[in-house]
Amino acid sequence: MYCHRCGRQVPTDALFCPFCGQQLVTSPPPPITPVSSIPPPPVRPTAPEARPLSITLAAILYYIFGALGILGGLGVMAIGGLVGVSGGWIPFIGGLIGVIAGAGIFLGFIILVVGALDVVAGSWLMKSLRKGGILGITLSIIDIVFSAATIFILPFAIIGILIDIVLVILIAVGWNTLR
Repeated sequence: MYCHRCGRQVPTDALFCPFCGQQLVTSPPPPITPVSSIPPPPVRPTAPEARPLSITLAAILYYIFGALGILGGLGVMAIGGLVGVSGGWIPFIGGLIGVIAGAGIFLGFIILVVGALDVVAGSWLMKSLRKGGILGITLSIIDIVFSAATIFILPFAIIGILIDIVLVILIAVGWNTLR
């Protein structure tokens, strides 16, 4: 055995080094634990849950109808403005044309806002956000009510009602995956 301080050889039964006086360690050294040569497996991040097809389809439809609503709203506002400018000079009915033009501009603005909200709903649905589902269903229900009120004047409004029903069903099918 050797002294840990001066490095000289000392008798195995000695408690102190006879050369430097260092106390010798009589207890056995701690056991050496073997280091594994195989590294632990890397921690992989969990993949986000996939968006269901129904939510993706609903989002795409909201994008499409939102873009159409924005363009349609701008078109109705432009037509209302042109009617107001071109018909306002006619005697006796110029005021009535102005009111109709103003109503057209207001209606175009409402269509534009709903179209923009459709795009927002589609964007939130693409991110699988529940608020996109809530906004989409709310817009579809409002559209169903207004389309049903005008179905006798505009018979093709039934197409809008059917599309809105499909949108609500698509969102309902994927509702549990929205966060």
